[in-house]
Amino acid sequence: MKEQFNKWLSTISRFGKVKDRAQITDGDDGRMNAKVYTDNHVYSISAKAPTEGYAGYLGCIASCRKARAGEEQHRGSDLADGPFTDETWQKILADIVSYELVPLDVQESTPIPEQKAA
Repeated sequence: MKEQFNKWLSTISRFGKVKDRAQITDGDDGRMNAKVYTDNHVYSISAKAPTEGYAGYLGCIASCRKARAGEEQHRGSDLADGPFTDETWQKILADIVSYELVPLDVQESTPIPEQKAA
């Protein structure tokens, strides 16, 4: 499990340098946890290895790194989770990207101008 978890994390780490982008801890119960940070959020990714009769677990929780004005708690959300599979990993990545996207500052969709071929 550890090898696969690190392989997945390397896909989001510049030049595959996981230690530069994630804080990884091993839990006493066979779990692994990784925290990855952006300017505004921390993503806690938890994994538990599959065993016979158990598909394992992979899940993610997003938390704001700072409280909103007038609030003391840090907001957060559950992101994708499921069995310890590539499919769950891809869902987690999609949720992280969706969580980081910011809304456009326009009321209506603005068409992208066509570019002429060179």
